[in-house]
Parts: sequence; structure tokens; C-alpha cells
Amino acid sequence: MEKDGFTVSVDLFDQYQYVKSPNRPFIVLAGIDVPKAPNGRRNIAQKGMWWNTRDQGVLLHSSYELNDNLTLFMNAGGGRSIVSRISEQTPKIINDNGDVESAITNYRFNVHRYIFETGVRSYFFNGRY
Repeated sequence: MEKDGFTVSVDLFDQYQYVKSPNRPFIVLAGIDVPKAPNGRRNIAQKGMWWNTRDQGVLLHSSYELNDNLTLFMNAGGGRSIVSRISEQTPKIINDNGDVESAITNYRFNVHRYIFETGVRSYFFNGRY
């Protein structure tokens, strides 16, 4: 919306992700040769492992042009991320046969974040191109 140099916009987002049997990066123990790549049709993650995330947020942008060279602006918003997962974290290859050891972990967290900024934008000519 623009009127007399005043501009306002709003950004909204909402994203959901569900992952079944997620794989994590591997760690190879010291002294172990990296084994051949596994069969891509099999997933080393145990059945029943999962994670889901939801990210949501809003950001309000506003600005007011005082003249052709000077603009005041203000942005404010916030967001949250909700994560819940039961999965194997960082599987370790423990021998040359490619056997894997891992620990099952349960993570749940809810993170809130906020932002506020304000300022002045200015354009000027310094005599050089």
C-alpha cells in the first residue's frame, strides 16, 4: 500500500516438515577404513525414527519517504520453530565391515524469536561516478 511516500508490507510464512527414518552424517572411528557404500535401497536408520518441524513467522515492513533522498524505515516481527524428533544421532562406523553403532535421542524444543529495527536511508551525490 503506497500513499504520499508511505509504504507498508507484511510477510507471513508457515512451513511444516515430516521426515521418516532420517539419516544423519556418519563418523568413522580412528583406524577404520571407510567401507564400500551401502545398498541404497536400505536405510540404516531404525524403523520408528522420525522428526517433524514447524516454522512460522511474520514480518512487518514500513517506510516513509521524507523527500527524494531521505527515507525513514521500521521493521518488526517474530517467529517460532517447534521441533520434535526421535532419531539416531551421528551413527559411528565401528569396524571395517561397516557395522554401525548409534544412540537414539529424543529432542523437543520450541524457539521464539523477535526483531525490531528502525533507521534512516539516505542517498547523496559525492561528485564522482
